[in-house]
Amino acid sequence: MPRTAHLRSVAPAALAAFLCISPAAADEPVPRPTAAELWKRQADNADQIRAGRRQMEDDWTARRYSLIDEALAHNAALLELAAADPGLAAVARSLRQDRLVALVARGAGSEAWDQVALLEAGGEALPPYALQAAGDAAMLVRRPRDAMRYYQHSLATQPGDRSLRVALAYAQLEAEDFDALDRNLEEIERAAPDDAGTRRLLAQFARFADRPQQAQAQLRAAQRLAPDDAGNDLEAAALDAMHGHPRAAAARYARVLALAPDNLRARIGLAESAHAVGDFAAASGGVAEVTALAPEHPAVRRLAEDDAAARRAQLVAEVTAGRGSGAITGNDDITHDVWLYSPRLGDAVRVFGHHHRAAASFDDNDAAHARGAVGVELTRADWQARLEAGRETTNARSTGVAASLAWQADDHWSFRLLHETRTDDLPLKGRWRPDDGDPFLNARRSVAGLAYRVDESRRIAADWSHYRFSDGNLRNALSATWFERLASRTRHTLDLQAALYASHNTLGDRVYFNPRNDLAISATLSSDWLLWREYDRRFNHRLAVTLGGYRQQGFEEDYGWNAFHDLRYEHEWGLGRDLSLRYGVGTRQFPYDGEHERKNYLYAHIDWRF
Repeated sequence: MPRTAHLRSVAPAALAAFLCISPAAADEPVPRPTAAELWKRQADNADQIRAGRRQMEDDWTARRYSLIDEALAHNAALLELAAADPGLAAVARSLRQDRLVALVARGAGSEAWDQVALLEAGGEALPPYALQAAGDAAMLVRRPRDAMRYYQHSLATQPGDRSLRVALAYAQLEAEDFDALDRNLEEIERAAPDDAGTRRLLAQFARFADRPQQAQAQLRAAQRLAPDDAGNDLEAAALDAMHGHPRAAAARYARVLALAPDNLRARIGLAESAHAVGDFAAASGGVAEVTALAPEHPAVRRLAEDDAAARRAQLVAEVTAGRGSGAITGNDDITHDVWLYSPRLGDAVRVFGHHHRAAASFDDNDAAHARGAVGVELTRADWQARLEAGRETTNARSTGVAASLAWQADDHWSFRLLHETRTDDLPLKGRWRPDDGDPFLNARRSVAGLAYRVDESRRIAADWSHYRFSDGNLRNALSATWFERLASRTRHTLDLQAALYASHNTLGDRVYFNPRNDLAISATLSSDWLLWREYDRRFNHRLAVTLGGYRQQGFEEDYGWNAFHDLRYEHEWGLGRDLSLRYGVGTRQFPYDGEHERKNYLYAHIDWRF
């Protein structure tokens, strides 16, 4: 049932009360008022609606609807009277326009949109205030292009109305019409260039449009104009969160709350920051707190929905399948991993299952490896620990344990440790079934890593890995990456990642690829375009090109430097808050023992919370 359906059922009683008829006489026929009386009642009802809107601006509890619901009930009763007399059509139209305004304030989007259709069917032009309400109704039902049309019609008669231009800007943003948005924001800026609120508004829209540098410049201008304005601190905190600095954001929100304990935006920001650092207990407490204060606020509802989504079960799966001609990597190969996580248990724990399988065919043999595992994940503020126990379902059918620990020291530095007694990261060719009596190959792996993140546009990471193979070979490997965002514009980013990999092995003459020393240096240029976005759904496509050089020194021969490359194209879909899908195709060429091996491959990844 629509949210205002109950109002229609009380309309006769409401009219009786509105016309000051005693309860005893309420069942008798209601005398029809004259046109003048009905116009007076319409004006009184409009005052009621305005009072209801004022209440809703200040009260975000369930009580906020009391006055607007009473006004809507009276409006329905008056409409019933006006609709019964063709001579009162003008009054009925005014009442419908008032009803549209009230329904928009009530958040009853579908009913408000129905009122827009009824008003337009009458054939008469809507006054500016009704046009603006029609735009608001279109926004409620997620029709931003229709909202743009109504706002622009309203602006034609009141071009200096700043609130109307801001409403139009939100519609243009949601419609992804960034050219029109830029023109509109220029008009807003031209009207008040030295106003801190205007500069802050421009910073906010630049942030929404994924233009962090522009947002930062506008915020600095606002801070110069009003250095003590708490609104600047709130926008600075939002920018900190965009840069991947939740601790800095939390500190700003806390400073705002120290001066204004009832600031709802700061309370919401603190809960979001706690979630970002893994402090789910504090995040849930923050959600409960703001929900008690303002359960009907749209930002509070979104926060509660995000918190609920983070607590749900999760499925993550990825698969890669390749075909080529290679003595080292195989002719046909497929690898998949599937993780199934439980809903969050309390505020910190999830249990999960994990299945891994890899298989490939070689010229003279086949190799496969499969393992099933169960584990537990513990997340606390700044820390995450995982323990996984698994058993191979192929080869030696041995049991292994993996333990990892990750620490986010601050908004920039992070560290990780990992140890596996039976690692999946072992050359697949080494998984050949051995000769009778020989043991199956396996390896222990230990990893220590660190990363430094400047912001969303720059980060550096390095890992050191030590492998202890069951055949006696020891491998030490170092990998490092430098990520740099070269350009960030609305709908498009261009990224460059430089990578280095070096390893040393102690034993030669292995069945798997095992040079004494090797070194790979590469650069990957990745271009991402946002092709379509509609609220929480989006579609991106991405092209990445890798070029590099590889030097291999064997135990008996030095193969020198050889070039390699990789070309990859992918699609990524965001299908709401709970589901994302990525898939792509690629081709690569890499030198092993001086001979280039080619491979074409497909891959896919899915992340689903349910």
